[in-house]
Amino acid sequence: MRYKPYIPKPVWYIFTFLYLGAVGIICSFLFYDTLWGVVFTVPYLAYIYRKRKKDFVTGRKQQLKEEFKNVISGVSGALQAGYSIENAFLYVLSEIKSDETADNLLEEDLKLLINGMQCGKGLEQGLKELGDKSDIEEIKELAYLVKTAGIYGGNLIRLMGQCARSMAEKSTTELEINTMIASKRLEGKIMSVIPFFIMLYLRLTGVSYIDVLYKTVWGHVFMTICLVGIVLTSISIDKIINSLKG
Repeated sequence: MRYKPYIPKPVWYIFTFLYLGAVGIICSFLFYDTLWGVVFTVPYLAYIYRKRKKDFVTGRKQQLKEEFKNVISGVSGALQAGYSIENAFLYVLSEIKSDETADNLLEEDLKLLINGMQCGKGLEQGLKELGDKSDIEEIKELAYLVKTAGIYGGNLIRLMGQCARSMAEKSTTELEINTMIASKRLEGKIMSVIPFFIMLYLRLTGVSYIDVLYKTVWGHVFMTICLVGIVLTSISIDKIINSLKG
């Protein structure tokens, strides 16, 4: 997805590849006792990279949802105070600009939305474009509701107020769900790293007993099977935790 907020900055890639390199070296040391063993860890590193990228986009989506909820809440309040829809968005944009400490991802999109309205583009079209490129259902739904209200003569002020309340309730529910599964996520992470600590313990305390695992072909095969098992377990844990979120 080429939506700008979903594209990490170069520093994210730098730290990610440093992290992947460290994981690859550690796995190579623990399971193969040689640097060339990092070749066997490439699939695992690829999985970690994809997961980190997915988590980054998920985090940005959540931030955009929160910001959009605050925008609609502000627009709803401005409409009730007598502002026009265009001036309501301008008011919210000015509030965002005044907060220099916040890293607001929607600022540029709000400018485009307002410029579109000033050039004669309907609000529903601007919201639809924002919803399509951000892939956020709440924005797509609001675009559809605004379009429907325009066709059938709905009350836009009331509609914005209802949407603001609905998004606030949904955000509260999501926060409660995330809080409930936070402990499970932590347990999953602990379970994923325990095998590495076990291998480290064996390497430091009983090298002579496990030399056969590093100096024979069957030892390398066995360690590869162990590493594959750990990777598959980590993937399964992630899928189970994600399924809890529905």
